[in-house]
Amino acid sequence: MKKVIASTTLAALVAACACSLLTGTFSAYGQDSDSPTKPSIKLTDIPKITPGPDQTAEIKGKVAGVTPLKNYRVVIYSKSDHWYVQPTKDNPYTEIGDDGEFSTDIHGGTEYAALLVKPSYKPEGQIDHLPKAGGEVFAVVRKGLKSADEDKGDKGN
Repeated sequence: MKKVIASTTLAALVAACACSLLTGTFSAYGQDSDSPTKPSIKLTDIPKITPGPDQTAEIKGKVAGVTPLKNYRVVIYSKSDHWYVQPTKDNPYTEIGDDGEFSTDIHGGTEYAALLVKPSYKPEGQIDHLPKAGGEVFAVVRKGLKSADEDKGDKGN
């Protein structure tokens, strides 16, 4: 009798896994299976200060479409002549709050970018081109001072 119950339980487990794979309830990027959204990041408040190392101000944003949030980081870049990681190359990650919001002080730029990344992602201190979403980068958003109301860039794969 015990063998019949064990076989039935194993068969039910295999059937449930097969159904999950066929219906797509396991999802990419660590999303909840109930969440229909893709990983996304947006900048909600960008500083309007002179580009360069002399001034700092707060930048704010929000991430969505990933859980648990503690398994993700935000990397922010400020652009002047190149893209520079913020707030510093020795402190390149911005933590995400329980509500999905993030903020940190950064140096001024003409444009700003935020990347939603895995904690293992190693950002460069200075780059000429922003990375695209893929691999350890889940989403990228770019916002300039002239087009502060309009996000540009790849929001995710």
